[in-house]
Amino acid sequence: SILNYRKFLELSGNNIPAKIQYLISLFKAKRYTETVSVAEEILQYDNSRNYLNRIAGYSCYEKKPADYEKARVFMETFFKNTTPDKVIVKDYTYYGRILLKLNDSSLVDMAYDQLKKGYLMDTTDMDLLSDIAVNAYISKKYDITIEMLNIKMNNRKADSRDMMTLGRAYYQNQ
Repeated sequence: SILNYRKFLELSGNNIPAKIQYLISLFKAKRYTETVSVAEEILQYDNSRNYLNRIAGYSCYEKKPADYEKARVFMETFFKNTTPDKVIVKDYTYYGRILLKLNDSSLVDMAYDQLKKGYLMDTTDMDLLSDIAVNAYISKKYDITIEMLNIKMNNRKADSRDMMTLGRAYYQNQ
């Protein structure tokens, strides 16, 4: 389909709606580097479509090698230009994970705040709870690890690894 979109773009005179459809195809095909370059091209001419910042932010995070700083800029631009009703769970979780990957100690608390916001939007996502707990344990944020794993325990979704991590977090938090 991507080859067909390229032909369509050539025939349509590279109009913005056609480029957006092409960008969405690239994203779905997991061609993240190309997605970012097309998004940047569109945003140069038309920055009224804020969701392109979302897609570009996700793509910068997912591409190999990842560009976390660029992903952060795209996500911050997205949040600055959106309304709370247009934010989805993935926006918070991607942004939180991006902030964690930047390895900047001044951003760690903000990263966990974003991840918790994502969880609060979907309290059934036990995988996200596990992800937050494990990353918090690695970051030596034992209070967050304890909080997240206790939620999992209260929902009767904890497994033996969760209980072991919870015990270690309590021990380290003394």
